[in-house]
Amino acid sequence: MKAKGKKIQALLRIPANSSSSPGLVLLPGAGVSKEAEQGLAAELSKMGYATLTLDQRNLGSINVDKDLELFKAGLEPVEYDMVYDALKASDVLAAQPEINPKKLAILGESNGGRFAILACALNPSLKGVIGISTAGYGTEKN
Repeated sequence: MKAKGKKIQALLRIPANSSSSPGLVLLPGAGVSKEAEQGLAAELSKMGYATLTLDQRNLGSINVDKDLELFKAGLEPVEYDMVYDALKASDVLAAQPEINPKKLAILGESNGGRFAILACALNPSLKGVIGISTAGYGTEKN
């Protein structure tokens, strides 16, 4: 899938004999590859859900200080791009003939959970978000 000029790798899993499955964009946590999420994707498939699991930019890791500098310079932080990637993935998932485009949600773990929440808030056509152990920003004051 292409998103903002970058090729994003993803794995699509569709349940057997599917004609109108609900779909989930699966966003792994920081440092976790799309392949490492296939255990969860397989379990979701057994429950009837199609999944599109992304390899997020930087494998889901962000540099908060660098993103802040990009923002101050009037540029888009990498985190914004990762939220955009999740939104683009929901479009890709909706276009699959075996998937019901009116039954899409996003599931994210850790940093992926944070991006999932933001993406779902930006796209009212998504039916929900599942955040598993969503990450904080580590910006608390001492």
